[in-house]
Amino acid sequence: MTPPEEGTVRGAVEGLVGTLTMGSRHKRNRFDLEMLREIRRVVDWFAKETEVRVLVLQGEGDDFVGGMAPPTYVDPGPDMRVPDHAKQDLLDGVDALNETVLLLRTMPCPSVAAIDGLVAGGGCALAMACDLRIATERARFFFAWGEVGGIPDGGITQTLADAVGQGRARAMLIEDHVISAKRAQEEGLVHHLVPRGELREATAQRAEVLAAKPPHYFAAVKRLLGARANAGLEDQLSRERAEWISALQTEDIVRGFAAQVEGRTAFFEGR
Repeated sequence: MTPPEEGTVRGAVEGLVGTLTMGSRHKRNRFDLEMLREIRRVVDWFAKETEVRVLVLQGEGDDFVGGMAPPTYVDPGPDMRVPDHAKQDLLDGVDALNETVLLLRTMPCPSVAAIDGLVAGGGCALAMACDLRIATERARFFFAWGEVGGIPDGGITQTLADAVGQGRARAMLIEDHVISAKRAQEEGLVHHLVPRGELREATAQRAEVLAAKPPHYFAAVKRLLGARANAGLEDQLSRERAEWISALQTEDIVRGFAAQVEGRTAFFEGR
């Protein structure tokens, strides 16, 4: 049983516990399209591997996942439009993230997100798709889509509401503030908080406890809880993608992307 290594994304198995380590070519462990595809392929392998009873997702280095890397192909020229090939790349990234989220929600074994440092954008969607979330005291959640004019995706508009309630989810996404580890635990984003140096050990211990339970139990729990929720999730993923298509027609998303590349705050004109 040898899990795949896909570029900067590595799978490993020790005993009954699988680990997916997400590395990146970009600072803050940010996604790009290829990394999203790599994560999907490795998660798909674990979803089909019956000898793995728990899957742990973790970031490589100091951050879990810092959202999408700034696009380099958006030139705010006179037409202020995202090029067609760039639109397709962005939608392909949304599709890869969506497929990964569905795999995590429907795979028979429990998934555990081990969160350190920054978790932003699609990284939040990945974490919220996991069954348990363990974070260090320096973890920070930042949804961030509003900073660039993007659209919440990866099912976050449903999984966040499932975790914290519709009202709090609405406020979090609209206000789009950085959320500290302490507040994340208070709000229900995080189930367990540990000192930074103890994250790997604490996650491994909890994963071993889970792995000792009968696999059919977790499979049944996830099927029963997901019977209605996951059907709704597929619809919500489609709605989020459709909103992305609309957003990619605007001038403001070009302004947001350009500001992200240049490291400044975007000014949106409502067009």
